[in-house]
Amino acid sequence: MRLSFILVLLPALLLAQTPTTGLLTGTVKDPTGAVVANAKLTLLSASGEERTGTTAGDGTYRFPLLPPGSYTLTVNAAGFQSYTANGIPIRITEATELSPPLTLAGAAASVEVTAEVPLVQTASAATGRVIGDAQIRELPLPTRNFQQLLTLSPGTVANLSNNTEMGRGDVNINVAGMRSTSNNVVVDGTQINSPGTNSTPNVSVPAPDAIQEFIVQTSMYDATQGRNVGGNVAVVTKSGENQVHGSAWEFLRNRELNANDFFLNAAGRPRPVLNRNQFGGTLGGPIRKDKTFFFVSYQGTRERNGASLTNSLSFPLIPSGLTNDRSPAALTALQQSFYAPGQTVPALSPISVKLLQAKLPDGSWAIPSAARTAASPALPVNTPMSGVSTFREDQFNANIDQAIGQKNRLSGKFFYSDTPQYQSLFSFVGSNPQQIPGYGGNIDFHNRVFGLSDSHVISPTLINQAHFGYSRINGPSTPQEPLKNSDVGINNPLCATTPSFCGLATIQVLGLFSIGSTTLADQKSTVQTFEGTDMLTWNHGKHLVRFGGEARRYRVDFFFNFFSRGQINFNSFQDLLAGNIAFGLLGNGVRDRGMRATDGSLYVQDDYKISESLTLNVGLRFQHQGGISEIRGRLASFDPAAFKGPCTVAAPCSPPNGFKLLKPGETLNPNTEVAAPRFGFAWKPPTVKNLVVRGGYGVYFDRFSTRVANLQIFNYPFDIVGLGLGSFANPFPDLSKVSFPINPPVVPSPVPFYFAGAPLATSPTAISGIYVSPNFRTPYVQQYSFGVQWEPVRDWMLEVGYVGSKGTKLINVITLNQGTAPATAPYTPSGFSNNKALNGFQLATTDAGSLYNSLQTSLTKRFSKGLQFLASYTYSKSIDDASGAPTKEFAAVPGDQQNRHSNRAVSDYDRTNRFVLSGTYNLPKFYGGKSGVASRLANGWDLNGILTMQSGAPFSVVCVSGSTTYNRADLIGTNAALDGSVESRLTGYFNKSAFAPGCVNAAPFGTSGRNILRGPDQRNVDLSIVKLIPVKEATRLEFRTEFFNAFNRVNFANPNNNVIVQPTLATITSTASGPRVIQFALKLNF
Repeated sequence: MRLSFILVLLPALLLAQTPTTGLLTGTVKDPTGAVVANAKLTLLSASGEERTGTTAGDGTYRFPLLPPGSYTLTVNAAGFQSYTANGIPIRITEATELSPPLTLAGAAASVEVTAEVPLVQTASAATGRVIGDAQIRELPLPTRNFQQLLTLSPGTVANLSNNTEMGRGDVNINVAGMRSTSNNVVVDGTQINSPGTNSTPNVSVPAPDAIQEFIVQTSMYDATQGRNVGGNVAVVTKSGENQVHGSAWEFLRNRELNANDFFLNAAGRPRPVLNRNQFGGTLGGPIRKDKTFFFVSYQGTRERNGASLTNSLSFPLIPSGLTNDRSPAALTALQQSFYAPGQTVPALSPISVKLLQAKLPDGSWAIPSAARTAASPALPVNTPMSGVSTFREDQFNANIDQAIGQKNRLSGKFFYSDTPQYQSLFSFVGSNPQQIPGYGGNIDFHNRVFGLSDSHVISPTLINQAHFGYSRINGPSTPQEPLKNSDVGINNPLCATTPSFCGLATIQVLGLFSIGSTTLADQKSTVQTFEGTDMLTWNHGKHLVRFGGEARRYRVDFFFNFFSRGQINFNSFQDLLAGNIAFGLLGNGVRDRGMRATDGSLYVQDDYKISESLTLNVGLRFQHQGGISEIRGRLASFDPAAFKGPCTVAAPCSPPNGFKLLKPGETLNPNTEVAAPRFGFAWKPPTVKNLVVRGGYGVYFDRFSTRVANLQIFNYPFDIVGLGLGSFANPFPDLSKVSFPINPPVVPSPVPFYFAGAPLATSPTAISGIYVSPNFRTPYVQQYSFGVQWEPVRDWMLEVGYVGSKGTKLINVITLNQGTAPATAPYTPSGFSNNKALNGFQLATTDAGSLYNSLQTSLTKRFSKGLQFLASYTYSKSIDDASGAPTKEFAAVPGDQQNRHSNRAVSDYDRTNRFVLSGTYNLPKFYGGKSGVASRLANGWDLNGILTMQSGAPFSVVCVSGSTTYNRADLIGTNAALDGSVESRLTGYFNKSAFAPGCVNAAPFGTSGRNILRGPDQRNVDLSIVKLIPVKEATRLEFRTEFFNAFNRVNFANPNNNVIVQPTLATITSTASGPRVIQFALKLNF
């Protein structure tokens, strides 16, 4: 099915339906339990919107597509008293069941009650959890980002929230065994995922006080949804009502209130800066009663942060003999400590001396002194460092709802956010390992989201809902460059032609530290998504049928300067002292791109209520996933079968063999059309009250990001990263002489790097990059579940279920040219074996798979008698042969690249056990005396908290050096894991002697398995204590004290796992979450 056919068939369609509405259903009965047909029903919302209907012949009724909120239902039938139920909660994606019990007409004309609806879901097989307004506002959030509540539900996994994180504190969750890049996040019906990465880091989200509720659907969602295979996260912001409501707040944190980081404390370093102010307010109400409503919110954030594990805090390893004495004599003595008596000690490099004597503008050393001494000056010691980053955000929300008569409602939603920030560690573009602060940069994000929805009641049984959405993310970044290559005597040939490339190169010492600008230091991207939908809902007897479709257009425009300042690698600190480089890298090329892709879908979903006890959910979704194209034709595909080996000067390749340059608009990967069936059921055993058995099976397809094409910016023939094996003074090949694109191939002279046309004899560098397999297909996942929900007593629900999934054709990145033969081996058509023409050559494929099985349980206590909580426990195992990465699908896995099954193991994000308890408790009155002051002080206290406990993350022991990046270590002993407390094993978390460098043995991939070890388990408690101060009716003041990591538990990160760097192997040098942070807040609600 082609997209053109979809658009012709459904000309009004513009976006995938998102779960922004709920359903009210039930059965009207008389006092004997018999059903009442043709009863008249009137449903009224808090904003005055009215729906009407009648019961079917079996007494059932349905009100679909209801915006979330509180409703009133009135039922009238001949011979019965009028029945009115108030306070009916409607929640997004859920079916609220209310079966009015009518009484015979008598003295009273009507009966009015407060609705008591069951917690169990009787109409759907979907698993997930709605988090309501009260939980969002009351539970402690380290950075006031609602995404930090996404893992309250069973079936979700994430790292602990870092309470010292700068800005919003981005959260990447894995849902039901899926990758974090497989989730879909929508706000008010508009998808906010970045199509460039398929994730939401750096995407602004509304303030908690602006959100009405959200849900994380973890599996078995119906055919109306289906952009991705992971979690479906839907957020609905607040709307105005007939009464005016609002709030104002100020949140404050200061370094003096916080605990210190474990490793900073151990090194005698002071608490880093962490000052944060967050302020704002909301206001909503009517413009015209029952007709026009508004809601607006503003939030500002001002932050100075030196404690962020991502943006500010680093843990380089510095030889203990490097002190503040940087004289040539002292440096010579340090150099001699690396050599045994009688060994020849090379002379100090004058460039190294200049680098070690260089200072930053603040007066600190460019390479810091060691934090402490050790047994030998040559031994590296952990030297924690803090660089102050800054963050500023101004965000604004504006919502308008307009009732057009009784049958039409128009809603407009607009979200605006600007977030300029300075990062002392440039994590946005990928911080170097153990990066030394001082070489950060500025990032200026601008986010816009707009949505327009129209809901039209054509008749009591026919409703149409249309939506148009637009989202835009813009984020330029520029590096800070306190030093230049010329300051220390390093030559970059690109500097002469492009002055912005004159900054200090990235200088890395293997396993110890790095300084200088990152290799992706300056870039800019503008990502836009246009989307829309039209869904028709038909309530026909026992069937609730939804027809609809979607279309979505992606525009990703960006540029990167990749390796333009160069990168210089050293294998050891003594090599740095001597100036003996391992290699140098320098990149140049055409770096701007304009990616485009278009998707479309059609679906039909039938919720068939066979009887009062049994509902079937049957759906079918057709998806067209468009290929990715570039507007200027700056993409190239590669066919391994067509590669004939290297070109020569005598026989140049034109075009380069094996490569195909795409035309403007030609897709990199093929368009695909797929069908995804869904089936679910919900059954209520007639003999057991409030017990539901649910289950189902469904197929889901994954929209991969445009990153598969974005990576082409670094690829031949539009870009070259040249490898230099020269001196410290001249470490880079001269790329300034290369013209782009290299087609037909031209050989500058002299040329110390390889590209099409250069002979191998003078080619230390070959073509490298990530290309797309001709067999690249759309990943898909089969989901299946079976479970029970039971509400034994009012307001308590127990849920126990099995949830599983099987992933097929998942994205993987393999290295075709792995070292399975000597470097001199000739090219063979059967596979690449150290072919120098294609060194470091990677291929993006869809040959990976996954398997997930889990027991998911939860106990829910709905708010009553001052208490509400949700306890979730998941026992699971996730297995795959490629896990991707937290913010990108395209990540290679160490191991044998030609045998992916050898990498089959527990997923990188597997957590065997995970328990989360969240809740709110209104403390009872402690004092009831006559003293007004004493009563006010003693009473009106709330306690809120979140407890998280989970298994540690798995990891492999790898063998990574300057030239070997895809090998694991050899397992040469037993008992690789050790017993004892984590703190007692900080310098030996696992048995070092059980591993050897497999990358230098005859079996080049290592004999240890993937992810055979597991890091420290994690536990965290966040608490808030709230004092409620009544001001007047419907107005109150709140004073909040919030404790993040309340008991200051140290959650250690995984240890260093590179067997090549023996001094730090198995050593833990950082934490996975921050120390205790205390925050105060004052809020006014009216």
